[in-house]
Amino acid sequence: MTTLLLRDHRSGPSDGLYNPASNHCPEYERPVTRPVSEVLQERLAALEERFQTLSEEAALSLPTTPQSFASTTQTPVANPSHSTAAEDSLHRWIDEMAVALNKTPYDVAKGRWYEAEVLAAPHRNFMINIFLQHHASLHFYFHVPTFIKRLGAPRAADQPHPAFIEAMYLMACYFVSRGFVGGPHPLALEIQSGFGVELPQLAELPRLEEYFLRRARQALVDSLSFSDRLMDFLRGSVLVTLYLYLRGRYLEGYHIHCGAARLALSCGLHRIESNVFKNDTVGRFPATPGTSGIMLLNPPNTQIEVGERITTFWMIYLCDKMSSVCSGFVGALPDEGSTVDAIRTVFPRRIEEYEVGIGTEICNTTLSDLFNAAPHTVGYALPEIPWAATLKGLSLLDRATRLGATFKLEPTNENIFAIRKLESATKLLQLTLPPFDSFVTPNSSTLSMSYYDLGMFIGHTSLLGALLEIHQTLINVDENEYDARLGCAVDMAKLARVAKDGGLVNSCLISAGYCWSLAARVLVQHIESNCGVEPYAIDYESHLADVVSALEMLSCTFPALLHQFGQVQKALGRVRGLGLTYSLLTDES
Repeated sequence: MTTLLLRDHRSGPSDGLYNPASNHCPEYERPVTRPVSEVLQERLAALEERFQTLSEEAALSLPTTPQSFASTTQTPVANPSHSTAAEDSLHRWIDEMAVALNKTPYDVAKGRWYEAEVLAAPHRNFMINIFLQHHASLHFYFHVPTFIKRLGAPRAADQPHPAFIEAMYLMACYFVSRGFVGGPHPLALEIQSGFGVELPQLAELPRLEEYFLRRARQALVDSLSFSDRLMDFLRGSVLVTLYLYLRGRYLEGYHIHCGAARLALSCGLHRIESNVFKNDTVGRFPATPGTSGIMLLNPPNTQIEVGERITTFWMIYLCDKMSSVCSGFVGALPDEGSTVDAIRTVFPRRIEEYEVGIGTEICNTTLSDLFNAAPHTVGYALPEIPWAATLKGLSLLDRATRLGATFKLEPTNENIFAIRKLESATKLLQLTLPPFDSFVTPNSSTLSMSYYDLGMFIGHTSLLGALLEIHQTLINVDENEYDARLGCAVDMAKLARVAKDGGLVNSCLISAGYCWSLAARVLVQHIESNCGVEPYAIDYESHLADVVSALEMLSCTFPALLHQFGQVQKALGRVRGLGLTYSLLTDES
């Protein structure tokens, strides 16, 4: 940046005027500026020199008499006093040096524990423990033992990058703000609070969300600028994206997500074609066609590293589909029809399976297998995992939404064939999942549902949402689509009731709210069109009440759903005007 020294405009007409012929202006000066880094280096060198001088002065000021040496054998004082002028000056210069290095001194007395550039170990472990208790609710997966081992690595290059750590701090603040403090798992990191170190107060963490968001964003920039630990950059980007989506800041989240998606493609994470680790890994991570072929990531050395790269890619994919289905953003990842950049990465397995090693290629299923309705290989040894069910269901929902929009513009037989093919793939996946009826226990007043149930639940919800989109698209083509659509809406309402009773609504993805709003519109339309005709309309009222109450609960997690909930509320107002019985609606919603 160039500094311009401008002459006062009240000067004479001949003073300071630019002469094109001479290309020189004596009064309009352009002093030559030096790079900021050079200035900071000189300042740092001066501070270091001053630090050394003061250190020597402090050492010389100590008494050197024999009595002083004899006193060193006595019991040391817990808090010795240092009152020499040299040492006081030394401390002041240490603080100044820290500021010059952009490192805020840690002041325990003021309680500003969070201002340290690197949090003290007790504070770091405290925040990370909160995150580890609830990260599965975000569908965020990584190998925790490897991460903990990296925390204690002696070399900074082997430790987790701040881009990942700061994003964990951010999500810990978010979890506390939502009341998610305790968890079902034992603490992963030990917390030692010694003299002068106080643990953070939970009440202050929600107020630090914006602070840690700024730190996380800066750490992401630092990581990407120096290509430093890019896997941590990708994981940190996923967490920041999810946080912004959860807070309803979709445009900001989409911006972060697009950068992570582009880097994932450049690293070849969309072309990992096997869950099995092999020594010839370089050949299984080819560069994207049309790129320079520069390898941004070293080949993985273990089965766990292969698994973490696969899971990281699918976490980015999950963010992509959430923004596409629920916000209408253009997908940052290529669609399944792209021939140049098609996603070939296999669906993930459990992290525990990567620990013990996956020795079979049978579990390698891809998006192409999903959309082409390819049946599983005979002797399929590994059952569907919940997270893969979530990913597949969301993929089918996204494609059904896009095909529906295409059919409205071009209602051709070719598009009808594509929609029917997608319907077959959706119903085939439904058959491979545990039936959602297994979640329903009418004789139990309370349900204890796990994250395993959550993954399968979201998978089923997305599949029903895809079928709703398909039946809605073809409702004017086939008269049977009306009843099929109504049946899907009723099944969706039953699942919404299960989620409420099982306490899983707040852990659902925003895509579940989108599907519930589809079901609510179908039920409202049916009640309105059959008022006073069908004697069993009260059943549809109860189903509508379940969907509306679940949607209202989820809108507390995703503020963006408030618009969908508002539209459903308007529809409820029309239904109430029909004069039917609405005791269930009033009680539940």
